[in-house]
Amino acid sequence: ALARILISRFIRSPQLGHEMFGNGKIFEVRLVEWIVAAQQHNRLRRFDIKLGAKQVIAMLEGFCVWPQLI
Repeated sequence: ALARILISRFIRSPQLGHEMFGNGKIFEVRLVEWIVAAQQHNRLRRFDIKLGAKQVIAMLEGFCVWPQLI
């Protein structure tokens, strides 16, 4: 229910959403940095980092965000 209220407020005032969440790329940038560091320390195998970051974000959104909005 809270997610629906927030979304309705963000639709009415996009600036409010931007102030709360900032640029959505920040999380992706930090995730890419984390993946690079993990690969450098041989904690993760080599793969397309940007694609991997987008897949992780899509899984998080699909599991945590969208079900709350429905």
